[in-house]
Amino acid sequence: MRCIVTGGAGFIGRWVVKQLLDEGCHVVVLDDLSNGNENNLKDLHCDRLSVIIGKIEIEEDVAEAFAGGCDLCIHLAASIVVQDSIDDPAGTCGPDTLGTLSVLEAARRHDARFLFVSSCMVYDLTDLDHGIEESHPTKALSP
Repeated sequence: MRCIVTGGAGFIGRWVVKQLLDEGCHVVVLDDLSNGNENNLKDLHCDRLSVIIGKIEIEEDVAEAFAGGCDLCIHLAASIVVQDSIDDPAGTCGPDTLGTLSVLEAARRHDARFLFVSSCMVYDLTDLDHGIEESHPTKALSP
C-alpha cells in the first residue's frame, strides 16, 4: 500500500509514519516543516519512505507527493496554534482550508481513501457530561 502523510514530520505524524512503515507500507511525507522537523523521521529512513519538503496549498508540491499514486492519504497538516486562526484568519486559510482542498482533490483524482485528522477544537466542549462520541455534533471553537 502507498500512503501519503501530510504533516508527517510533526510529533503525531512521526508516529503515524512509523506505524505505516512497520506495516510494510510505502510512505510519502509532505511537510513544510513549519511545525515539524525532519529529525523526527531520521531514525525511520528506509527505501519505503520519501520525504517531500513542500506546502499542501501549492499544487505542484501536492502533485509531486501523489505522482507515484496513492491508496491512502492521512491528512495531518494544519496550523497548530489556534490563536493564529483568530489573529490572522487569512494567513491560516491558505494552509488549513485551501491546502486541505488541494489534498482532497488530489486524493479524489487518484481514487485514494482519505483520513482527515483534527483536534477536539472542532467540538462544542461546553457539555461533556456524555463525552465525545461519533454522534457528537461539531461546533468549531475557532476559525
